[in-house]
Amino acid sequence: MSVAILVLGYRAPEVLGAAIAIYRDAGFDVYVHVDATLDLDDYRTRMGLLAAECRFLEPRQRVFWGGYSMVRVELELLQAARAVSDYAQYALVSDDSVPLHNPRILGEYFADDLDRMECRRLAPGNPLLARYEEFFFLDHVATARQLRRPVMASPIDQEFLLAMMDLANLRETGKKKIDVHYGSQWWSLSRRTADLVMRTVTTDAHLRRSFMYSAFSDESYLQTIVAVYGDASKLRHRPMMVDRSRLPKPYEYPRAEELAASMGGQYAFARKFVPEAPAEIAEFIERLRAR
Repeated sequence: MSVAILVLGYRAPEVLGAAIAIYRDAGFDVYVHVDATLDLDDYRTRMGLLAAECRFLEPRQRVFWGGYSMVRVELELLQAARAVSDYAQYALVSDDSVPLHNPRILGEYFADDLDRMECRRLAPGNPLLARYEEFFFLDHVATARQLRRPVMASPIDQEFLLAMMDLANLRETGKKKIDVHYGSQWWSLSRRTADLVMRTVTTDAHLRRSFMYSAFSDESYLQTIVAVYGDASKLRHRPMMVDRSRLPKPYEYPRAEELAASMGGQYAFARKFVPEAPAEIAEFIERLRAR
């Protein structure tokens, strides 16, 4: 079973550097996109020696929270992996994620042709539908969701003006009518569904532009494609555990033993593990490998 781990890298290279040992022992390949605002050499250094086991994407993109840039990077990771090998499974994780199984069990977890993604249909009247039905552009310093941003850090430039022209044209046309689905950003897709996603993204420009000017499209665009056009009989629970029952939401695990209750369950990974305790997470990974 060939598996590609697709990593969104930003704040926790030490956690990712420790987790690579599990992925390597399971026979998985790891692809990493590091946000363009970060120094790539520094990020690799902080990962440690196992950074050499990864393929790092170039060129890199700046990712804006809530913007389509997040989806664009996810798709670039997926396409980069597909260009190297015809993997059976593709799993999206963050660099502050940790596996919850040893290499053998993690390999068994993905030894099928199932898709693991949360896809909840947004019925008419659901307030989350406004994220799709209204028009947003969150992929620019002038409009990014950032508190207390200095005025001089938010200039209008040609990139912004071109995007607004495109957005205005889409307002005239209207967004594509489709049953929008919503769910966690984190997923794993079979080869079959990865093909479907890339084919739909490439051929359906109206749908792509509709989500490009939506809010938090990382929680709805691919989910809508999979739910509307995919095989529902192959759809299972998402692979990532995210604890929203404790503050801060999502909860950040300060100690590895807090993850013990989640090991062996329905999830393959958990996030967020704080990057300030690299020795703690390295010890957790070594104990996991020895199980």
